[in-house]
Amino acid sequence: MKSADLIIMMEAGEIVEQGTHRELMERKEAYYHNIVNLQSRR
Repeated sequence: MKSADLIIMMEAGEIVEQGTHRELMERKEAYYHNIVNLQSRR
């Protein structure tokens, strides 16, 4: 997903975040940021 032009995060059928990997990772409170960090800890 890091090379995707646009990442869209949805919750309950609604878009809650969108942006590139870099943009979403810059937002420390972003849902995407938290998911990536959790996966990298495994």
